[in-house]
Amino acid sequence: MRYYDKEQRRDMYRAMLPMLVRIARNHGYCLAVHGSETRDLDLVAVPWVECPSEPELLAEAIRLSTNAYNHADYPNPEMKPHGRFSYSFYMQNSGYIDLSIMPPVKKAV
Repeated sequence: MRYYDKEQRRDMYRAMLPMLVRIARNHGYCLAVHGSETRDLDLVAVPWVECPSEPELLAEAIRLSTNAYNHADYPNPEMKPHGRFSYSFYMQNSGYIDLSIMPPVKKAV
């Protein structure tokens, strides 16, 4: 198995971005990158349409598309401030995705 240094990981993360943006868009989210992209790929997904997919569906679509796995020591999702869901997905080559998803706001009836 090949392990990547931080520059190689950054290149790998940047190569994955168009695919991840398409997946997020197909689920009704806007996807943004934050962070240096050297250790991990920090992503934030924000609901962008009236009825986006549930956060767990988006998270699983991203995990499957990158052949990443859930680490037993880090349960997904982890709850963060303001109702944000945080997922960590690990890849075979020492990189990982740190995905934060803002949940859709439910309209009052």
